[in-house]
Amino acid sequence: MKKIAIIGAGYSGLSIAALLAKYGYYVTVFEKHGELGGCAGYFSRGKDTFDAGATTLSGLRDGGPFRKILDVLDLDVDVLEVEDGIRIISDEHELIIGNSIDSTIEQFNKVFPHFNSESFWKQMKEDQDRALNLVSNLSYIQFPSVENISKLLTTELFSKLRALPLITKSFYDVYLKPLNASKEVEKVIDEILMISTQSTSKDVPALFGILGVMYPFDLWCATGGMKSLMYELKNLIKRYDGTIYLSEKVEKINLEKDIFHIETAKRKMSFDYVISCVPNFSLENIVDGGLKRQLNLNVKKTLKKWSAITSYFVMDTEEEIPGTYYQFLISDAPFGKSRSIFVSLSHIDDEVRTKGNRRLVTISYHTDATEWKLNERDEDYKKAKECIKLFCERSLRNVFEKYKITQIRNTAVGTPLTFQRYTNREKGFLGGIPYSLSDPLFLHQRTKTSVSNFYCLSDTTIPGQSIYSLSLSSLNLLGYIKKVSLI
Repeated sequence: MKKIAIIGAGYSGLSIAALLAKYGYYVTVFEKHGELGGCAGYFSRGKDTFDAGATTLSGLRDGGPFRKILDVLDLDVDVLEVEDGIRIISDEHELIIGNSIDSTIEQFNKVFPHFNSESFWKQMKEDQDRALNLVSNLSYIQFPSVENISKLLTTELFSKLRALPLITKSFYDVYLKPLNASKEVEKVIDEILMISTQSTSKDVPALFGILGVMYPFDLWCATGGMKSLMYELKNLIKRYDGTIYLSEKVEKINLEKDIFHIETAKRKMSFDYVISCVPNFSLENIVDGGLKRQLNLNVKKTLKKWSAITSYFVMDTEEEIPGTYYQFLISDAPFGKSRSIFVSLSHIDDEVRTKGNRRLVTISYHTDATEWKLNERDEDYKKAKECIKLFCERSLRNVFEKYKITQIRNTAVGTPLTFQRYTNREKGFLGGIPYSLSDPLFLHQRTKTSVSNFYCLSDTTIPGQSIYSLSLSSLNLLGYIKKVSLI
């Protein structure tokens, strides 16, 4: 049986490993750290397990890629729907986006009476299907061939030509400008897009803007948090005789006579195929010179900017806090480069993580990793973390005090240096490919590389970040491998 090495045990690595193992392929997963999950990881403090970042589950509606993966794997993951989407909080208003189109329109009408909310949101709903149909064609770009390019250009050509403005124009120009959207409306939309696309309405292509704005309508949590999902995938891989090596950093990959040789500090192994699920700027440090030249990895500068500031709390209240995901519109976050912070509460019905009105809280917001000059050993670094902690606690109290907070306790603070240490990403770069008109998606790294039997499958590879996109990529790679009978 042909052997497949998978580098990285984040969601991407575990999902493709589970799919291949289910179909009878022999897989070996290498992970530098002692825990699974990568950027969608978790950590424990005492009996509490926190999601490390602002990871949300999406693509679970009928036909969604995450739903397809669960169905293909026959994986019974206990998920909880976030029925009220995202609650957006500012000093002036509170908006709930995602519970339904009609209720979202009603809320927008109250907060922004001069904006044609009905026209905007109904157009979003209508164009979402077109956008999803176009995204489903990404496999033609991920695996370029004469046949695939021909299909891309000829299949449903009229429909694709009609959708051309969605690819070549900004979300702002197509949807907000014609409706004379105010700066306040633009700000709300921009902050949703920063979380979902790493871009703003004036830079993101309309196609990805639609999907970014609509993602609050398809939000879910795994009972037990991301840890439970990762363990379900791990157990399935092992059930089908796959192997996962934790705490084993891949130090070198070379290619000799069509066989890939992988070295860690503990072992040397040979494989017929390699699937890299680490970012390309990390991968280029572990492939040897000859293989590196052959791969010609596409590491664009736009991948090296964003990281995250995170802070984690345990919070008890006398009254139940509604909802799971919040976005506080705040512009003065320490080291922050966006105008909001994203607040994830453990789902109120997730009794694996907490019970009653006790909630685990993960706060996350954008920072520019290239500007982060502190060192973990510096006294100024400790002061910076204390400043972040106090700011985040104050923000929580300002919004949730009305629910009568009885305890709020900080357990940890994360910075780009934290993510660099635990994800092995240069300077802690996170977020993958930003969806931007100035840096088109199709110019980034494809899944199929120029080296036979070597594939890239990370958030720095088309189509980029999110559980939705990575699920789509894993399914597309599985389909490609099965179709061409490579293994």
